[in-house]
Parts: sequence; structure tokens; C-alpha cells
Amino acid sequence: MKLLKLNNLKCHLPNSKGGYTFPKYNITGSNDFLFTLLFGIKNSGKTVAGLNYLIHEPHLMENQNKVYFFSPTLDQKLINFRKDHPDHFIIIDDFSVKSFQKVIEKIKEAIEQWKHDKKLLEIFDDYINKKKLDPQCLELLQENNFLDGFDFEHFNYDYPPIHTIMIDDSLGSPMISSRSKDAQVFNNFAIRHRHFYTNLFIMSQYPKGINKVLRSNSNNILIWQMKDRTIYEAIFPEFSSLFKGNVEKFIEIMDKIEQMNNHSFLFIYYDKEQFLRLNFDQQILLDA
Repeated sequence: MKLLKLNNLKCHLPNSKGGYTFPKYNITGSNDFLFTLLFGIKNSGKTVAGLNYLIHEPHLMENQNKVYFFSPTLDQKLINFRKDHPDHFIIIDDFSVKSFQKVIEKIKEAIEQWKHDKKLLEIFDDYINKKKLDPQCLELLQENNFLDGFDFEHFNYDYPPIHTIMIDDSLGSPMISSRSKDAQVFNNFAIRHRHFYTNLFIMSQYPKGINKVLRSNSNNILIWQMKDRTIYEAIFPEFSSLFKGNVEKFIEIMDKIEQMNNHSFLFIYYDKEQFLRLNFDQQILLDA
């Protein structure tokens, strides 16, 4: 391939001053919001890995940040996890349009409340620094009793609340497996989850049962061994660029994971950062 210089036009990054700077994730090294799919046979370790994601990323359960875990099966590890994090880990045993929309409303309300409080704090800062205030701003402070009783210590001044939605054992729900009106409700949110400062995790035994809109919008896939090996080739095209289109390399890794038989998984991440790992901690370097 040859390149011929035509002009001096460049693609410059637009001014994004004033945006929020979110913390980097320990696992990915990026601050991009996660859309994670976890695929594997029953008892492979999907739920455990999802909970470990939360453990390794403690900021997801701090201050106003909350995790909503949808699961019709309430096993002991979820109960224990909720006991350890009662203010930040909420279990919902029904994954339906109604229950999902209730959670989305709570997320939206939390974001709007944060923006309202942040504005109040900015006005209050001007007030205590004896800056001239607009009458409307002064009235707003008076209405809020000059922030008497406000929890300054636990307010995150840097960015809005980060929420995480985890969905487990819900393949029967048309919201994630079909093209119905119910699915459209979830798809619309999933495609725009970053705009709501929300991470998404979907755990399933059947990758092909997750509709393609969701699979193609994910940036993070964890894959355990599967009973049906044809699934490997079926889902490969969606992240084939990380393997330079070589499906044999992908199958080779999955063969190794099956031979290990110890709940190991292939970790694929493809956003601004891209990598392949075995579990969370071992980088996979493909042979040339």
C-alpha cells in the first residue's frame, strides 16, 4: 500500500472543556463506561466474576454510586454480598419493563439531584467568598436553608453518580433476547448507557440468545467454556479484529481454557484501549 500526501488538513479534537473526568477502572486502565457480556455454561463463574468486578472497582459502591442486580434466583453469594454492601447493592428479583423502568427513573432522579446540588454548592461557594450574587441565586440558597445539614463529606464534587446494572439468569426475558417492544425499551437504554453514567453487565449461558444490537454495542466480553463449540465461531465476527480475523487463534485459547477446567475465562476488551487476557490478570500475546 502506498500513501500520497494531498493537503495539510487535520482532524482535531473539539473543545470538551467542562466535561466530567471519571475515574479509571483498575481492571481496564480506562475510564470508559462498561458494557460487559459474560458468557459461559452453568456454574462456570459468571456471577462470581461480576461481583469481583465490583470488588476490584470499589468506586462503583461509594458515596452515591449504586449497583442494581437483576436476578430471579437469589443464591447465597448474592445475599451475603448485599449484607456486606447494604447501601450500594440492590437486588431485584424481576427483570421486566416495569421493574427496569423503575430503576432507570431512580438513576435519572439521582443524576438530576446531583446536578441540582452541584449548582447549589457553586452558588454557596460564591456566597461564602463574598462574591456578588444574582437575586435568584440568593433566593435559591435561602430556600435551601443555606445548605444547613448538607452532607458535604460524602458528596462527589467531580462527577455525577455512577450506576451499574447487572442482569443474571434472565435469558427468558424478551427484553434481551427478542426484537419486541420490550426489547426496544432495553435496547434504547443500552445503546445510550454512557449518557446516564451507567455500566451494564449481562450474564448468560447462551450468547446467541442475546440480541445482536446488544452484542454489537458491548465493549467488554468474558467467555468461559461452552457446551456447544459452534458458538465460538458464531460470536467470533463481533470481535475478530483483535485476532486479526484468525478464528483459529480464538479457538486455541478456548481449547486451553477448557483443558484448564478451573473457571478461567477469556477477557476481551475493545474500546479506546484494547486487549486480550486470561482472567483479569494475564495478558495474552498472540503469535505473529
